[in-house]
Amino acid sequence: MLEPDKLTGIADLELGIASLPRNVRTHVSIVAQTQTAREGALFQTSGLEFAQGDHQLSLANIRHFALAAAFEDANGQPYTPPHFTGGLAPLGGERRIARWVRIDHTLPKPPPTLVERIKTDRKARVILLSPAHFTDGYRPPIEWQRGGVTAKLQAAAVPRAQVISGWDLAKNKPKETRRLASAGSVYFVCWSDETNGEEIERWFWATWMRNVSDDEQACRDGFGLAVLGVW
Repeated sequence: MLEPDKLTGIADLELGIASLPRNVRTHVSIVAQTQTAREGALFQTSGLEFAQGDHQLSLANIRHFALAAAFEDANGQPYTPPHFTGGLAPLGGERRIARWVRIDHTLPKPPPTLVERIKTDRKARVILLSPAHFTDGYRPPIEWQRGGVTAKLQAAAVPRAQVISGWDLAKNKPKETRRLASAGSVYFVCWSDETNGEEIERWFWATWMRNVSDDEQACRDGFGLAVLGVW
């Protein structure tokens, strides 16, 4: 989450959107022929308001925020459409208008000593920054392989499951509801004595700021973005 006035010079990304207010609106479906409310079709939509401050005093007192997105090609390399210059375009299944801005910054790098500390300790925490989809529900596999290296899952601290659906633009219908491991879930992993430092580092970089969901499509959709820490 960024302030747009910092888009051209970001020192550190401010991660997390828990502090943003939520905007809930109540709607009713309309019958096109009569322009009257459809019986039993009252519903609500909920979204985050990317601004903070007192709207009644002055617009100068409001802090505006934006989402930062990074994309990869089929080989997992950073990718930006070559002719993309930004501008107004829809965002999300509800096609709400957003202002897109191209930036040349990368996702946050780990602290300089973190990788060496994890290699020395031979254990790490994996923290989810976005909800993740795992075949086993709340957790990844016990023998968790990343980058061709296996770490063993020792423990997990997982909040209540997050239920997510969405809208399928290709099929023009709601997606199946899924129960995901919530953002903020923490997984404690370690490596065997046979795993050398180079392999641990390879596991680290295959996980840091990468999507770690079990299935490829969930990763493409941004589910399971993760960072690492020590324990």
